[in-house]
Amino acid sequence: MTTIHRAGENGQNHKSERAAPMERHLQTAIGAVLIGLVFWVGSTLTTTQTQMAVLQAKLTGLTEEVAKLRLKVEQGVDDRYRASDARRDLNEVWSAIKEIQEDHYRVIPPKP
Repeated sequence: MTTIHRAGENGQNHKSERAAPMERHLQTAIGAVLIGLVFWVGSTLTTTQTQMAVLQAKLTGLTEEVAKLRLKVEQGVDDRYRASDARRDLNEVWSAIKEIQEDHYRVIPPKP
């Protein structure tokens, strides 16, 4: 590296160095690496956005499916034959049996 001394505008000596070829190559390499990083970040960002869109679509589908399943479960609960329904039906059967017995005893009195 050679140093050239020049007189400045103010009369001061400024030292300027010629850029060595190795330094220029290093700057070029650093610039290429930075450009490569910018492209990599852009590519990664695009891929991530695409994946997020796919996940959003899947999430929307799953949300709709959960809503349908919830509705189906709620309807299924209403379709069940509960113990209270069984008691009501059994009381109706016993009432019908008692009516038949009463009608039977009216028509045919019990033997003494």
